[in-house]
Parts: sequence; structure tokens; C-alpha cells
Amino acid sequence: SWLYRYSNAKRLGYLNGVTIAVSDTDGNGRIDTNVSPYFDGETLGVYKAAAANWSGKIV
Repeated sequence: SWLYRYSNAKRLGYLNGVTIAVSDTDGNGRIDTNVSPYFDGETLGVYKAAAANWSGKIV
């Protein structure tokens, strides 16, 4: 997870992204690339719109 404005004292921050994949692009046996979708105000708008439209139970 990627946190923005994290407070050590409060142990709180804003979720800014989640790493979904890593890879070794140069073949040296070490991870050197990651993929993380960025969570921003636009993402928040999507989540708020979805929360307002109940679609039923998942299971």
C-alpha cells in the first residue's frame, strides 16, 4: 500500500495506491518495477457513486 500524509504518532494516512504487480525487468534477480493504480479525487468520486447504488449481496 502507498500512504499519503502518514502520521507516525496517529498511525493513520490516506490510501494513495496499492501495488498490484512487481517484476524483474533487467533479469538480475531483483525486483525493479512495480505497478500501482493511483487513488485520487476521481477515484473517490467513483467509489461514492458506487456506494449510493446498492447492487445486492455478493455471496
